[in-house]
Amino acid sequence: IITQIRKAKYDAIIDVQRTGRSKRITGLSNANLKIAFKKTSGNGFYNRLITPEKTGYVVFDRLKLLQGIDVLACEDCFPYFFIGENDFNEADLFLQKNNFKKYILFAPTARRIRKMLPPENFVKLANKLCNYYKAKALITYGQNEKDITKKFTENLNMEYVLPDKPFKLKVFGALAKKAFLFVGNNSFSSHVALTQNVNSVIFSGPETQWFPKNNKKCLIINEFDNCNGCPHIKNCKRDNEESDYLQCFKDIDADKVFSKIIEYFGNFED
Repeated sequence: IITQIRKAKYDAIIDVQRTGRSKRITGLSNANLKIAFKKTSGNGFYNRLITPEKTGYVVFDRLKLLQGIDVLACEDCFPYFFIGENDFNEADLFLQKNNFKKYILFAPTARRIRKMLPPENFVKLANKLCNYYKAKALITYGQNEKDITKKFTENLNMEYVLPDKPFKLKVFGALAKKAFLFVGNNSFSSHVALTQNVNSVIFSGPETQWFPKNNKKCLIINEFDNCNGCPHIKNCKRDNEESDYLQCFKDIDADKVFSKIIEYFGNFED
């Protein structure tokens, strides 16, 4: 890969990750500008260093790297995932086949099982939302997650669809774009939904830097009862490693979250 990059003769390379591998690739490239955030060590691989800042949202933090090519990112810049016509057509076919017009898109799983809303909390919230908004439920999941996702469909008392297999990434994005509301954990699905500017409810825990604050389209649920606000799961004083879920997620009150959603979004129209 280093040979390919050297042959490409890029004008600039921006190293967002600063891993050992990315440092070597950037340093050995023949790009005119080798850009990264300034740190206490390992800066010799680059010739243009940017002083990092903490804004509370990682995307905004990393956009500052564009200063290395003399570009100033606007304050309201948000990531956008481009989806093609074929993907929207495939999503439309699925919706037509299942007679979906108004639906809430749920992504109940997360990469770490313990950092997601437990099934009983999820079911109660999903039932209340679908009944209130008179919407169907589309339950999505990732690779190797179907069995655990089935636990989240037990006791659902509204019309829902659990697809036979995970959606392709861009088809999922198209479905998120067309959804009345998205509800998910701090997961890849939530990041994709955010790029489609859909009204979203995201259970993030005390770590919220991965999602924008004060955004009218994104409601972050992270104020849990009795949470000590630990910056990392390893420091959680209330964690019980024998439990399937973190205590703060188990403590989430579906009724309170439902009221917060109604207060935040109101009776918005699809």
